[in-house]
Amino acid sequence: MKKTGTYFILFIALLFMQSCSTTSSIITQAGFPDWKDQPKSLHTRNFTPTILSDGKTEARKLNYHIATYYFPHKKEIRKIFFDHEDKKTGSSLIRQTSPNTLENLDFNKDSLQISHFTATYKKNKDLFETEAKTNQKLSSKKIEFIDKNHYYETVTDPEKGRTKSLITRDDQGNITNIVGFDENDAIQYTVEQKFNSQNKITESFTYRGLDKIPHSLVTNFKYDENGNLLSRDAYTFDPETGEKKFKDSNSVSYIYDDRKNVIKETFMVNGAPIFITEMVYQY
Repeated sequence: MKKTGTYFILFIALLFMQSCSTTSSIITQAGFPDWKDQPKSLHTRNFTPTILSDGKTEARKLNYHIATYYFPHKKEIRKIFFDHEDKKTGSSLIRQTSPNTLENLDFNKDSLQISHFTATYKKNKDLFETEAKTNQKLSSKKIEFIDKNHYYETVTDPEKGRTKSLITRDDQGNITNIVGFDENDAIQYTVEQKFNSQNKITESFTYRGLDKIPHSLVTNFKYDENGNLLSRDAYTFDPETGEKKFKDSNSVSYIYDDRKNVIKETFMVNGAPIFITEMVYQY
């Protein structure tokens, strides 16, 4: 079972950046839901806990609730959004309208449409293109392969302009290096990633310009014996001394069900839970 709560965002944000070993598999895994492997519904609730002086949780305050319903025979996902009082604030419809097209419609609490997003992709030899239109504003993403392990990714956004990245992946398809450029092709940031023997990411190192320290962010990932992500911890460096700071202050832990779906996510600062997200699946 695969978690699909953010498929539509991932279609654009992570399109083509999948773990794969051939260029053709990038297209077939381009962020579309696996319609054959979905639950009937998923209820996601986010809470803010109240922590007592002894470290125990006294109560939880609801921040939001998202009800997601899957219709694989129609290739649709419907979502209803609720506020902290569990009152409806809006809804959305995500649907695959063709093998190459994904569409998203957003509605307000009175079911009136407020936005329309359409994303399509196409392939031409070693060039892959994606176009997304939101309320008549057109953005695009182009992937151009240098060889099987290196490719350029160019994103054009009507508000942010053009950005370009050089992406490197290993023979298993894991993305090991990302170099981001601005519109003048000057290096803006670099991301280095390490993976274990199971092709699970273990460390991500992000820094700006050419210096790794002090302008860097390190994220460590830990897994259980079944390969499930247990926690994600991040720290950065003091810009003056180069010493680590905020170490272990920003971390996320996960609990899974027997289908390997995340059912509880806890965001912590200095070891104390700040936000708790719980997911309830119906199969």
